[in-house]
Amino acid sequence: MMSLASALPAQTSEAAEHILKAAQWNRLYPQEKVYLHLDNTAYFLGETIWMKAYVTRSDTENRSNISRVLYVELISPRGFVVERRKLQVTDGLAWGDIKLTKRILKAGYYEIRAYTRYMTNWGKRNFFSRVFPVFDKPRTEGDYSRMSLEPYDVTRQPDERRASVSESENVDRDIRITELPDSICFEADKGCGWALLHGSNIIAGNTIKEGEHARLSLARQKMKEGVWQMVLFDEAGKEITHRDIVIAPKADSELKITVRTAGIRPCGRISLDIQGPPHTAFSFSAIDAATVCNGFQEDIREWMLRKSENWHRYDWNTMAGITPWDGSQVIEDRLYLFGKVIPKEKSMPLDSVTVSATFRGTTERMFGSVKTDSTGAYAIILPDIEGIWNMQLSPQVKGKEAEYRITVDRHFAPPLRPLEDSEVRQIPVDTARIHRWQIAPQDEQEWQNMYEKNATVMKEVNVKGKRKLDHYDYNAFTNTEDAEHFSEIYFDCEEAAEDIADRGEEIPELTAWLVQTAGRYREDSYGQGPSYSKDPGEEAAKIKHFPTWNGRHVVWYVDNQPVGGIWYPCPVLLDEYQSVYISDSHGHNEGNVTVYAYSYEHDTSKWSKPPKTNRQTRYTHYYGYSPPSEFKTEDYSDIPPMPDFRRTLFWAPNLWTDADGKAHIEFWNNSSCTDMIFSAEGITQDGHFITGQ
Repeated sequence: MMSLASALPAQTSEAAEHILKAAQWNRLYPQEKVYLHLDNTAYFLGETIWMKAYVTRSDTENRSNISRVLYVELISPRGFVVERRKLQVTDGLAWGDIKLTKRILKAGYYEIRAYTRYMTNWGKRNFFSRVFPVFDKPRTEGDYSRMSLEPYDVTRQPDERRASVSESENVDRDIRITELPDSICFEADKGCGWALLHGSNIIAGNTIKEGEHARLSLARQKMKEGVWQMVLFDEAGKEITHRDIVIAPKADSELKITVRTAGIRPCGRISLDIQGPPHTAFSFSAIDAATVCNGFQEDIREWMLRKSENWHRYDWNTMAGITPWDGSQVIEDRLYLFGKVIPKEKSMPLDSVTVSATFRGTTERMFGSVKTDSTGAYAIILPDIEGIWNMQLSPQVKGKEAEYRITVDRHFAPPLRPLEDSEVRQIPVDTARIHRWQIAPQDEQEWQNMYEKNATVMKEVNVKGKRKLDHYDYNAFTNTEDAEHFSEIYFDCEEAAEDIADRGEEIPELTAWLVQTAGRYREDSYGQGPSYSKDPGEEAAKIKHFPTWNGRHVVWYVDNQPVGGIWYPCPVLLDEYQSVYISDSHGHNEGNVTVYAYSYEHDTSKWSKPPKTNRQTRYTHYYGYSPPSEFKTEDYSDIPPMPDFRRTLFWAPNLWTDADGKAHIEFWNNSSCTDMIFSAEGITQDGHFITGQ
């Protein structure tokens, strides 16, 4: 294959300078890509999403050693982040899980996305994203027949659509690509110079003299799999056009799965052999094919080599220095805490302000302090901690408390992206992926007995449905768990208040924030909606009449107490509340919408405002790494078979082939499965993506 050095002319030219500048930029700022292997293709409320992350870098085309922190977010059909995980990346690998409970209140199409902070420097679409259906919890245990969803709610989509794959279709005829059986030829006539890229690496490049044309022929066997791009640029280095071509993965890079279990039994042992490249990291899932209602989307190769290699990922104008690049988001090679101090008065200094930090975990405490720079910014390096820590930040100048507001820089998540129509529909299941067993005659009676046991359990165990509440049924919502069960919409007030404080803004009243955030909640001309006392000793607060939700009357409950037309002292500000739940269909009056708000003091008669002392101290939380859970099943070598309705039969996120490329897997079947779908995905030592079925 032609090298960059051999492709350049002997003497310096404008084209050579642009090519070298782009190559140097790519060496200084290699990009990262991420892919999530999920255990299943669709889920029911109450289940767990198991995931394995693969993070690679563009220059070496192998596992990344740049970032060590990966963010994974689950986004509801209405566009809210309902769960977030912070995974520790080691040698480009990480794994974790998300339980579909608590804030996951409603069935619909959910999006899961993953990114590193460093990745956000390259725009809002350079992250992993997948959309899948989440169905209501089965009415009876093991009954997965309700696999349908309402039409997609278009309010989830911003007012934009995804751009086309090729930005320059009207001019890409200036580049000709000829595909021959053993080679591929690139030709161009227009422009000052050309460059050939694989990923972000410039493979070749040269000038185009007037009256001549550029021609480059490459042998297919020597071309790496993935997207190749030829770029034409003018004298200033600006791109004129480009053309892409995809080299499909080689067939010998597969993980081969061999089933060793001849006959299948209820809750019986399943034995598999894996054959692939030596010392390959991979993840594996086995699912009950009878419970699969949504086909597989792209695998690791399809995502890493095609979907993530879109036209906007490697922008030639940015690499050549034509388009400015911000690059303000740092590389998180460990856990950090970044932020700024905001003085009460402009005359107050920004530099050398001491920020004292206290972290309190379940059993540990950490203390430290750091001084701000000339812009008021501070940075604290943290050890590899897990879970949620209470964090206290205090500003001081010359050893005395000072009137500064402390912000935390942790809001760099990509904006909500538009979803395509193809993402919000169920995909037919590819029957070729299903491994089917024939029940042996000697096992038929055992299966019949288990079918009868399963049917008995499914008949007797009922999941409680939502029910209408009487108007004066004040004790129906005794805690937040009840609200989670009866409501369709959830707001995390604590997280919202933290976001506002992190930006250095004043905390609003709860209802003012709800009007701005929810959109459908309004305070109409008949009243101002919930109006709270700002001091329990003054006029007590109450909800005024005619707050509305989509034009329907709203009934308010605060800490399980009705406040509409009845006087109860209530907290005022958003940061004095933990959560808000909205029941759109289970209000206390027919046709009403009910709002349930929970403060930090559930006894409203004893509520009091926080003390006004030490107002400069910031009380918040720090989120360390999210520790992964362990996928567990019953060990049926010690107990007899019993009704077992697992849809994901087995999940192993961190498997490796040995020096001979072999691996062995064993797990237990559920009590009804006779057809399975296997999914194995991984990356080899030299950076090839592999899959197995």
